[in-house]
Amino acid sequence: MSGGLSLLVRPKPEKAESFRGYLLRVSTENGYHNPNWMLRQLGIHPRTYLPRDDIAKLASALNLGDRELSNIQSRIVGPRWVRVGAHEVHICAQERRSFRYCPQCLSEAPYHRALWDIKPLSACPKHGTYLLENCRKCNRRVGWARENLLECACGADLRSFRQRSAPDKTVDFCRLLEKRFHGQLADENSALHPAFQKLSFTGLLNHTMFLAAYISGRGRGTGRQLFYNLTADALREVFDRVSVILADWPNGFHLLLDEVRQFTQQDIEKHVGLEAEFRSLYINLFRKQQEVEHLHLIRAEFAKYVEGKWFAGFVVPTSKRLSDEWSQDQSFVTVAEAARRLGIHPTILRRDIAEGSLAATTRQMQSRCLRVIEVLEVERYRNARENLLGTYDAQELLGVSKHPFMKLVNAGLIRAVKGPKVDGSQHWAFKKQDIEEFIASVTKQATYCRFADEPVIFAKALRRCTAKGLCIVDLVQGVLSGELKALKRSKKVSNLKDLFFNDADFRAFLYNEKRTIKWAVTIREASRMLGLNEEATRHLVDKGFLETTSVPVDGRLRRQVSLDAIERFKATYISASCLAAHKNTSARSVVAQLQELGTSPVTGPAIDGSRQYFFRKSATALTDRLCTKPARID
Repeated sequence: MSGGLSLLVRPKPEKAESFRGYLLRVSTENGYHNPNWMLRQLGIHPRTYLPRDDIAKLASALNLGDRELSNIQSRIVGPRWVRVGAHEVHICAQERRSFRYCPQCLSEAPYHRALWDIKPLSACPKHGTYLLENCRKCNRRVGWARENLLECACGADLRSFRQRSAPDKTVDFCRLLEKRFHGQLADENSALHPAFQKLSFTGLLNHTMFLAAYISGRGRGTGRQLFYNLTADALREVFDRVSVILADWPNGFHLLLDEVRQFTQQDIEKHVGLEAEFRSLYINLFRKQQEVEHLHLIRAEFAKYVEGKWFAGFVVPTSKRLSDEWSQDQSFVTVAEAARRLGIHPTILRRDIAEGSLAATTRQMQSRCLRVIEVLEVERYRNARENLLGTYDAQELLGVSKHPFMKLVNAGLIRAVKGPKVDGSQHWAFKKQDIEEFIASVTKQATYCRFADEPVIFAKALRRCTAKGLCIVDLVQGVLSGELKALKRSKKVSNLKDLFFNDADFRAFLYNEKRTIKWAVTIREASRMLGLNEEATRHLVDKGFLETTSVPVDGRLRRQVSLDAIERFKATYISASCLAAHKNTSARSVVAQLQELGTSPVTGPAIDGSRQYFFRKSATALTDRLCTKPARID
């Protein structure tokens, strides 16, 4: 027969009839050996999904419209997704090898229902019995490549077999699937949880297949490929269990999660957190959006389970990917999350935790430890931090740069509550109230003046003071003492940079002010006075151990060291070589002895790469310590 000829018997498709079932029925009524033989006679290559040209050719042979025939065929709508009727179904939910059937339905109406190809439909919704896919006579799987729709390849009549009755919950589930497949509402007396009765057919299948994978995989979730290998009886048991879970939701789902955790105990050392105990269930539940977009009920209930029954670790919003509502109810957050809420770097939080300014709790997560902070403690820390300022924030509030600001701190005009010279802390901290009171004490001395002849702004005044060997301390003390008249253009001044001075008054102040620097020498000269080489001295300057100041020399500012700075350095620090000369030993031995006694150098080759070791002294305390130990350590 050529491909352009029509078939002798051309029956119409029945409502909800499957495409392969229709081809088998047409093949049977036209006397062909099987549907593939018939298609080849019509010039059509047999395949799972016929292309549009072949559909048109087959429709012409059956005297049907192209749309009428294509509507009953499954169509590919994406990678591993097909459209069955009006619904999108993953190919794993389709039975493509066996001819599944209900003998009673075939007796009443001899055609194959499209819903029978859906694997979760394990029972007939009408008769309440399990669907069959084997022949009871030859015990072989009933395939599609056979001669008669109603008979097995061995000749047995499929309508004559008797099936076992399915459990009530399984029948209720299959009836719900049938209702949703046809776009109808669930029965009022359905035993399934109301949340699942409202799901679409696709959503119901997705929830069912996800649960079935972990029921059959002993908690490991063997994936969709599992369903190709399970026998019919094994599949029935799996979907019977799924029906029980859907009817006893959420308790049944919680029991399943308990089983998953039980079977993953042996691998718990390789992972931590949710992934350690739930493995692929947790991973697959939150992976590709296309595959899990209909799993919202499982995701929400999983979050509740973790909140109420999981105590092996801690879940954070960035890693858990659970519901937003639950993340807002957490009483603890991680250090990183707390830093994000506070708008600071996590390193600052860790430093304050180590110093005791912030209380944290350590959670054990299998082989790791996670540090978490109570939300109320974070809010307490936020309120306390708003009243404390770091160096940068304090100098911004004051309106000066770092170097002048630290001059005020060292002079005692601004009091620090934390810092290297206060409590040994690495970073400075100041009370916001103290800074504001200092600003108020200076600005209240200023006189309101909208216009002034040749005004000198505060920043320019500070530069001119520096050029004369003065500093911001002299400038501020001059304002506070009344020797220098400060001006302001507004009655409300927020920082020092809003102040300005009359040029004549400022010149007079510079002329009358005593120099605070008795004598300044270059760094090279200072190195000779300290008995050090120039490289070691410059390192002390760069690290802030030896203070310098800018001195005008030949019309340019030069960095020099004052005699006062040299004396302060000698009174504060002592080199390891000086201590070694006192004990007639080597500098290395001195360093080793003092470190053994708990005294570490502030600078040195092993500390910051400098040329010599220096210790902060009381000299008598260091000498007394050295006198109690042998001179050398071999």
